[in-house]
Amino acid sequence: MGHGVIYWLIPEPKPAKQTTTWWLGWSEHYAHPDSPLGGGGPGKFRIAGPSGLRINPSSTIPISYMQSAKYPYELADMQAGNAEPASAGKSVSQQPPPKTVPRKSSVMSQKNEFLDIKVDVEVLPDGPGEALPKDAQTKFDTPNVKYQLPKYEYIEKNKRRTVTKLVSKFTITGTITIQTLYLATASPKSISAYGRGTTKEDIEAGNTSLGFHESCHREDFLRYLKEQLLPIFKGKVGMTVVEYKKAEVQFQNDWYQYWDNMDDDSERRTDEVGKKKSDYLKARQKAADE
Repeated sequence: MGHGVIYWLIPEPKPAKQTTTWWLGWSEHYAHPDSPLGGGGPGKFRIAGPSGLRINPSSTIPISYMQSAKYPYELADMQAGNAEPASAGKSVSQQPPPKTVPRKSSVMSQKNEFLDIKVDVEVLPDGPGEALPKDAQTKFDTPNVKYQLPKYEYIEKNKRRTVTKLVSKFTITGTITIQTLYLATASPKSISAYGRGTTKEDIEAGNTSLGFHESCHREDFLRYLKEQLLPIFKGKVGMTVVEYKKAEVQFQNDWYQYWDNMDDDSERRTDEVGKKKSDYLKARQKAADE
């Protein structure tokens, strides 16, 4: 959710007799610009450095790719040697990132003789982040969302314990918070490194900002909470104590799985589209190993 800042150090040019490795021809093979037709050139030659950057290849000054990129295509493209993206040549102004609107709404409210559930979700204003693993992160927190499983009474007959009464309600209460945090070196206007903000549709619409990407995570979370019901405890009178305890364990597993699924759903919708996060991270690792 967000991206890191990648610094490229462009190498000093090699002697002239080795410059063939600097050029890419129409067939996507490296070739010298003076090479004959059929030998990889002439064609759409470009310096084999970060695509889309208007830089001096002999410069040894570290540059921030994310702050210098003309188009929001990524390191994975650079490493793979891909040609210009579909957006190249188009002049699309970046749209302002969506403004975060603080608000609070109900996720679930239900009350009867067996249960009492009141859970809300609150979108908080954007804030500064420290020691984030990337430039920005949109996250949800549930530390004050608590559940309590009902206590019960049972009778034992022929060595079989059976639940006869629930003496308290099943409850879930609290507020889920959703907030986007930015490192001091980033802003909502930064370029999205992967996922939403890099799809063909997003690029054509000018929705290429980091703020747009993070807003998609926020909407993912809100949609999930609306469409996916919170887990409900299924223990009931008539169960054996063993069955009831299994129901307790099942609810606890369902509870934690619900939040894991919420994260996974957003990653699938917002990170693994366009220039995929998984490819981006592989390319970063490859660059770091070289």
